[in-house]
Amino acid sequence: NPVAEQDIRETLACGDCAQAAQTLVRMALDNGGRDNVTVVVAQASDMSVDKTLLNPAL
Repeated sequence: NPVAEQDIRETLACGDCAQAAQTLVRMALDNGGRDNVTVVVAQASDMSVDKTLLNPAL
């Protein structure tokens, strides 16, 4: 794994998914990763809120 878990945690802590993904790709390539590096960052929302497509204002 070209990027250490601690580095991943610290990078994700910024809260900006796009920025974190770009940074992680750069880190992987800088640490010897080959081309075709893929990073997927997703942000989970509060699942306790009853927010749906039919009622997005909740």
